[in-house]
Amino acid sequence: MMDAPGLSWGYTGSGPGALATLIGRLLDDSAAHALTYGDNADVLNGEPKLENFLQLKHQAGTRLNRRLLENVRVNGPDKLSLACCGS
Repeated sequence: MMDAPGLSWGYTGSGPGALATLIGRLLDDSAAHALTYGDNADVLNGEPKLENFLQLKHQAGTRLNRRLLENVRVNGPDKLSLACCGS
């Protein structure tokens, strides 16, 4: 486990941005390295569509599959039917 910025969702702040960056890295390469405090701000703001999606509140236990995350990354959350997000 590496020292990293907080990873979170459901609010506007650095947590969803950091989580969006990590998800983006993993979508590109499943063996990508974790985030660290050494990553600069432009890296942590590199996935704005995923970050906007992660700022939404999701029900506990919601699963976000790869297909959904790839769709959000390309199209943003505004073009989704959020009914799709539970599986």
